[in-house]
Amino acid sequence: MAQGHLKNEVFEEMLLSLKVGGFVIFTTREEYLEKYNYNVAIKANEETGKWKRVKEVKFQKYANIEAGTKIGRYEAKDTMLYAYQKLV
Repeated sequence: MAQGHLKNEVFEEMLLSLKVGGFVIFTTREEYLEKYNYNVAIKANEETGKWKRVKEVKFQKYANIEAGTKIGRYEAKDTMLYAYQKLV
């Protein structure tokens, strides 16, 4: 999910598009988890039993770019990959 493209309500939309047992897989920069309150919505869906986490992976997007260096608008960023399964 890119900067400013989606509000944290997108996770409810993801759930609406899945049937029970379906999977949603997405990535977002780690900094966006708090900046756009994605972490709040993700956790709320876990706590209310709407989905369960299947996988979480942290990686560096644009890892071949030296830390602190920008190439145009690109720079190395910590990124999270999540996979969730819809429960209800």
